[in-house]
Amino acid sequence: MSAFGPSSDIEKAIKTIGKSNLLEIARSGCLGLHEGEKVLKI
Repeated sequence: MSAFGPSSDIEKAIKTIGKSNLLEIARSGCLGLHEGEKVLKI
């Protein structure tokens, strides 16, 4: 299962699933995904 959105939504999803049913959680912060040849480089 993947969940994304504001932290409050993620916390609600974790509470709904129940911590005993979770195998792994990875949280990243802001993230941008791109598909194709044009990419923003900083």
